[in-house]
Amino acid sequence: MHNADIAAFKIAENFHNGLSVSTLLMITLAQYADVSEH
Repeated sequence: MHNADIAAFKIAENFHNGLSVSTLLMITLAQYADVSEH
């Protein structure tokens, strides 16, 4: 693996982790909104 490949992999990994966190946050907010409506 070249340094550029490693950097690209790290960026992809960080992007994936950020995506997972934001998705989890969206789900949590959606559930909270659902609970507060009823």
